[in-house]
Amino acid sequence: MLNALLAIMEHSGNLGLCLLLVVLCLLGVSKAAKVELSHLNDKNSSSICDDRYYRQPSCEDGANGYQCVCNPGFEYNSQGMCIAVATNSRLEFSGGAKKEYAVLVGKPARAMDGFTIAFFLRVRKKASNGYIVSYSVKEHPNIFYLKIMPNFHLVINMYNETENAYSVLRDGDENQWRHIALTWESKGGSWILYVEGNGIRRGQHFGSGLLLPANGETTLGARSQHYRGRDKTLSDEKLREKEQIDAQPSNLQIDISHFNIWSAVLPNKEIRAVQKDCHLRYCGSAVRWTDFRDGTRGALKLKWPSGVHNKKCFGEWIDDEVTCDRFCSAIKGARCRAEMVENIEWPKTNITRKVEVECPGKKPEEARKATRQCHITSAQGTKGGGKWDPPSIDACLSVETRRHLKDAEDLSRDKAAQYEKVFPIIRKLVEVSKPSVGQSPNDISAYIKVTEFLLEFQEDRIRNRNWLVDRWQSDQGTKLYPNATDVKLFMNQIMDVFNNLLPDQDNREAWNMTRPFGQSIIHLLHIIVRFVDIHAGVLLRDVVVERSQPVTANFSRVMQKLAINMEVHFTNHTTTLRYPRDDQAHLPLFQGFSETKAIIRKSVWAGTNERKSSLSNKRAFVVTTVFVANVREFLPNPAYATKNNSKLEDNLNSALYLIRFFPEDPVPLDYRYIVTTFSFLSTHNISDAQCFHLQYEKIRKGFVWKFSKQDCVRPHKTLSRAMCTCNNSGHFYGVTTDMYDPAWSEEKIVIYFMNWATYFGCAMSALCSLLGFCILVFLRTTSNTSTLHKNTALAVGFAQLSLMCGIDLHEFPPHCKVFTIATLYFILCLFCWMMNQAFHIYSVVTYSVHNNDEVEDGSVVKFMIMGWVVPIVPVLIGAATKGEKFFHKGACFVSWDWFLVVGGPGVGIIFVTLLMKVIALKEYMQSSYSLSEKGNKLVVNYMKAGRSQWGTVLAMYCCLLVALKMQSTVLKFLFAIFSILQGSSLLCFSVLMNDEVRNILQNNFEGSKDKEEHDIIDELAELTHSQTGHGHHGHGHGHGHHYTHHGPRMSRQKSLEKDREHPAEHGKSLLGHKTHSPVCSITTAPSRRESSNAEIHKSAAPSTFSRPSANWPVD
Repeated sequence: MLNALLAIMEHSGNLGLCLLLVVLCLLGVSKAAKVELSHLNDKNSSSICDDRYYRQPSCEDGANGYQCVCNPGFEYNSQGMCIAVATNSRLEFSGGAKKEYAVLVGKPARAMDGFTIAFFLRVRKKASNGYIVSYSVKEHPNIFYLKIMPNFHLVINMYNETENAYSVLRDGDENQWRHIALTWESKGGSWILYVEGNGIRRGQHFGSGLLLPANGETTLGARSQHYRGRDKTLSDEKLREKEQIDAQPSNLQIDISHFNIWSAVLPNKEIRAVQKDCHLRYCGSAVRWTDFRDGTRGALKLKWPSGVHNKKCFGEWIDDEVTCDRFCSAIKGARCRAEMVENIEWPKTNITRKVEVECPGKKPEEARKATRQCHITSAQGTKGGGKWDPPSIDACLSVETRRHLKDAEDLSRDKAAQYEKVFPIIRKLVEVSKPSVGQSPNDISAYIKVTEFLLEFQEDRIRNRNWLVDRWQSDQGTKLYPNATDVKLFMNQIMDVFNNLLPDQDNREAWNMTRPFGQSIIHLLHIIVRFVDIHAGVLLRDVVVERSQPVTANFSRVMQKLAINMEVHFTNHTTTLRYPRDDQAHLPLFQGFSETKAIIRKSVWAGTNERKSSLSNKRAFVVTTVFVANVREFLPNPAYATKNNSKLEDNLNSALYLIRFFPEDPVPLDYRYIVTTFSFLSTHNISDAQCFHLQYEKIRKGFVWKFSKQDCVRPHKTLSRAMCTCNNSGHFYGVTTDMYDPAWSEEKIVIYFMNWATYFGCAMSALCSLLGFCILVFLRTTSNTSTLHKNTALAVGFAQLSLMCGIDLHEFPPHCKVFTIATLYFILCLFCWMMNQAFHIYSVVTYSVHNNDEVEDGSVVKFMIMGWVVPIVPVLIGAATKGEKFFHKGACFVSWDWFLVVGGPGVGIIFVTLLMKVIALKEYMQSSYSLSEKGNKLVVNYMKAGRSQWGTVLAMYCCLLVALKMQSTVLKFLFAIFSILQGSSLLCFSVLMNDEVRNILQNNFEGSKDKEEHDIIDELAELTHSQTGHGHHGHGHGHGHHYTHHGPRMSRQKSLEKDREHPAEHGKSLLGHKTHSPVCSITTAPSRRESSNAEIHKSAAPSTFSRPSANWPVD
């Protein structure tokens, strides 16, 4: 066009007209260029991109404000546009023998005198070679192509002119996505090749004055498949050379994504914008990435997502809520959306309204309200969006905290303030920031802000300090800048503040209420990084300039929650650095992290033969390590913040380690140079351990962060630790794990409880208990007291036998479950029968008070139900509802997770029993004077038996539970001892010292003695009558019944029965009988058998009988 104007000037000679035409032409060119680049304007992206894949969202009212809703298969890109999920795709070229390529279909290209090609490339094999893109027209096959050769060489060809760009990618770029851009302009033939937004190759006079013809064929991954005729513009020699190049076998093992062509030359700034954009906003004006979807041919694979960008790119660093509000406010009206600021959740609010929200973490009597105003953005008028004013939270802070915050802020802004003024503020901060239960989340945030203001003051004074004014300051009595002593004092006091602010049990509740959750801990970590950066330069200067010894200049301090080491080293240092140092490993902070350590090799600062470190040309450097023990609960992974399983997926499971260098981070840095090993905070059921470095960025509302896995490798992992290596420094490092393992099976830890001692103890306890039961049954005891003792003994015996026989049956799961249920059932039965005894004691005491030791025996049905029926209920409920979870994995016992199912009722029974015993004892103490001696003795015996039983039973089963938990041999022996004591005490107090048993045994003994006496009397009587029968045989018949030795010998029992049948005749015969025998009188006294137990045998009368006296004649 300019050439045409010059021709007009030559022919017309009108210079003014020509100048006017030149100006208009330039304006037109400028306007055309502006239109050509309008695709980079957000407002016009929908008009340039394919409307099949780019659509506007619909605005809906949500709980927090406007929501941009997309159709199925589309995703909101945080920029007011819904983009098809398949747009974020890639083409995979496998490099096989089969043809695979993509051709532009249905979109004829227009002629271009300049263009920009941009795409993402991933080379899977270093030996890959083949066409990346080619363009052909009928007259000129492959008039333009871009080809990759082995070793990452690129070949650019246009109109048979070739430019070579060697080693555009580095060796480490294999299998990595890299952004490639090529610009070409006809005028001057200038071209520039960009990699990752940086121009690495450029040239001139390449296709100068030529145009790319229209209506050609654009092909990805191969030369043109349609226009493959002879290029008539080539000589035979050039043609043969080209054919040789084309004949080379293709081995294209690459991936291509987001390939776009603009029909204009984009400046470097806009190429960088395209390279950094992860929201897919930019589409080529000549060729769009989505245009190739319909043209895939052969074995070519189209896959999505592409993997170029982070999977959470949409809305990760850009506030998509704000962009959605901005988009929807113009359609449906402005409002302020709900958001979390200053630990307060502000609800969605219409414009011009003032909102009041209660301060978090305050007691009801201290409740106050924070305020905030919502207004419309003035720049956009009535069609603008809603905007929040900064919140006013003064009411949420105490007067002292507000004053402290203001003093620190004023000090940070006062450039003429004396340096000594900072120390009173720090000392006060150390005092008020000590962890306490009464702290609120706003207190935590306020203390962090005060610390930040103090660091701003320190940074300003150190940065602006003239290091030669120390003596002048001393002479003048002024001190605006710190000396070395002041710096160390400041560092130590700020370390106290850091240690106070980090979470622990005292301020845990306040940290849990911080909102948005995790931002406050990120803010604190950011301040710690800033703290070490500020003071690293001071330490380095003390060594390099002041000639101090590194040992003197170094700063190291280990506290309860963190440790900081800042060491100065010369670059000729040859020893590997290890942290924590040997003199620190024994300190309490590192006791729970014995496997956590950092190793920094010499190659970091000295470099290697292949790679030279950026620190190698420095005289000295500072290496800083910061160890933060445990912030796992307060630093969530934002990638899973909105998911239900956020507590399980990709959680921080280690301490944090910061490794930082001054004056700069060393580059390049190999993975092997810095090795960090982290102990897992939790080792139970975890999987997928991954190393990460913490990335964060400060935005309008606070901080955004992510756990970046890029450039970090986990070379080794065990059950308790993971080893991490990263090829960068300057970040907090850590390890994340999923808090579950899909393929996890809990390692069965078998617990063997029974040994010779426990076998002996259980056997003796069961033997004593069952022996006592048999004694009570054999003696046919009938009182309620004896019934309770019999059932208690039976429960003890069965419980011990079930425990002894079944607790170690691990290899037989069905039998193990049966014995578990039986053991739990009999143990609960034992507790219930002992509770029944407590109720019985109370009834005995109460009844004895009013009936003078006469005890009323009631029904035992209620005791039977409570002792044998009720205990089965919790055991069956637990086993039926919990299933396999109810049973212990290592022993035939109840699982610890569900122990309360049976342990809860057991504790309740113990409580009720103790309560009844206390009430019975109180009743007895108040009324013991009214009881008889026998009643007092009865109650005292009951009390002794109860105390001995409960003491031994509780001690025995406590030893059982603790021994199962700790697998302690000592506790097993104690269990055996208490088992023996329990069985023997049951036999002693409940059987041998039972009054009913003693009375029965005494009666049996006395009855046998009476029988012996009466047998002697019967024998004497028989002997006497035998003698009488020889002398006076005839007299005997006159009296009817009498004893003779000729008649049968009658037993005592028969004599008694006959006496009862004919008492009168028998008495007359005995009393009136005379003989001539010697005088002898034998009289049987009444039987001494009496009822010794009036309560049981009141109706039994003693049997008495008399024998007549006989006067036997003396020979």
